[in-house]
Amino acid sequence: MIASKFQGTGFAILCAVLMSCTVTLSDPASDSVLPYVVKIRSSLDVQSERTLLTQVRDSGVQWSWPFYWTNTRTVKHSEVKPLSLSAIGSAWLIDAKCGDLVVVTAAHVIFDGIQHPDFNSNSDKLLGRKVRCLIGITDVEPSKIAVPVSRSGLGESKRTDVALMKVSSSSLLKIAQPLPLADRLPHQMETVKVISFQDNTAYQQIDTAIVAAVVPEKGIFVLNKEIPAGGSGGAVVDVSNNCFGVVSNTDKGQTIVYSVTSEMIKHAQWMPMVTNNIQ
Repeated sequence: MIASKFQGTGFAILCAVLMSCTVTLSDPASDSVLPYVVKIRSSLDVQSERTLLTQVRDSGVQWSWPFYWTNTRTVKHSEVKPLSLSAIGSAWLIDAKCGDLVVVTAAHVIFDGIQHPDFNSNSDKLLGRKVRCLIGITDVEPSKIAVPVSRSGLGESKRTDVALMKVSSSSLLKIAQPLPLADRLPHQMETVKVISFQDNTAYQQIDTAIVAAVVPEKGIFVLNKEIPAGGSGGAVVDVSNNCFGVVSNTDKGQTIVYSVTSEMIKHAQWMPMVTNNIQ
């Protein structure tokens, strides 16, 4: 009887302890890992000038019995028209530790997507352009942009296919996590991962590739496989997710990647994002 009394007392104490405790269940959404890559949509408003050749008939009529004819001549004139172009690609974040986030994508996603039925590169001339882009599902718009140049051993400089954009809003950190830079070129035959969005995919895709060639003087390396459409601007990382560079061109079973380094960001020449001076 004494034993049963102590058992009842112990049970009551246990219930009191359990009732006083707050049990916290983990939220599956809070445990999810943010992706490294976001989609980027760019729009390019341009003024194009097209030179046209028109046959003009002179008003004067010349006679030569029994025939008559009118003189015709070719007149050259120009017409200017606005075009609105757009492109979609991949982009990723760098924590540059300078107060702003830096977003990286391929420069051709921002500037060179001139694929429009009304634009003929052989006869049309670009008079000016204004660029706007939206990043991720938050539709963040960057304020500044820089397109680094690469210098060859001969002292020649050429624009790279790297676009760096500054974003003052921290809302991107809610949908993607920044990548650390490897600050080196990969080794030939090194295995790397390609993180990118691809056409019609809702989530980032991860592909494995092998570095087929490295060209240090141009700051590029070549992968041994093609990356599907939509992968332009994606990140190429090592096994520890340190980023080597940005996906540029993919064709004929290979992909060209431009190196992205901290020195490139340090010496970037920033300009306003909405501009008509970027050529």
